[in-house]
Amino acid sequence: MAISTAEDIVKAALRKLGFSSPSDTKKNQALDALNMLLTSWSVGGLLIPYVTEDTHTLTIGTAKYSIGSSGDINTARPIDIFDAFLRDSNSYDRYLQVLSVKEYDQIVSKGSDGKPTTLYYYPSYPLAYIYFDYEPDDTYTLYLKSWKHLTEFSTLGTSIDLPPEYKRALVFNLAVEIASDEDYQLPQEVFMIAQAARENIEHQNAKFLVPPEASFDDAIIQEGGVYNIFTDE
Repeated sequence: MAISTAEDIVKAALRKLGFSSPSDTKKNQALDALNMLLTSWSVGGLLIPYVTEDTHTLTIGTAKYSIGSSGDINTARPIDIFDAFLRDSNSYDRYLQVLSVKEYDQIVSKGSDGKPTTLYYYPSYPLAYIYFDYEPDDTYTLYLKSWKHLTEFSTLGTSIDLPPEYKRALVFNLAVEIASDEDYQLPQEVFMIAQAARENIEHQNAKFLVPPEASFDDAIIQEGGVYNIFTDE
């Protein structure tokens, strides 16, 4: 069965519990359980969200853009932006360095015209903000790659745009969630598949949580060896 809506996930999970033709009430109860499951995964940090790419045409002279629902860049609010570049009218691309707040604060002049070379992401809520080091001198197209939370489904008919591994994890883990709430008996293999499906996504996305290795710049060369600023040795 193809899964393209929240109702498809709900019905697939309920079939694991023996409901071949669930009532609307049962499906809406399961939808509530699905949304609580998504929230617990996101808040608990157990499941890393999916990566998306967004684009936006920059405005000449504007170096600050809101991003989020109904923002200048109207998309789901990112958890973090990890990669970005600009494309000009000749289809030439320039990589943008994504800065930390400390690095951005160290830029003395932020009001000059030019082609931006760096980007700082300020994850405020409900709208986050993107700041460039230069006010764009042309209508460049911005390309962003970011991590986003799995958002709640407002209705059973809400469309789903998720990779297959996420759909599988949601179906089986929702079945387990409903079974535990309503004291239903599930086959042991459903529990095993639910756990394996979630762990598969966690392992797949684990690289997003691993801090990059300290670079050579993080060490100070001294006579007779290397001084490491992290270990103080």
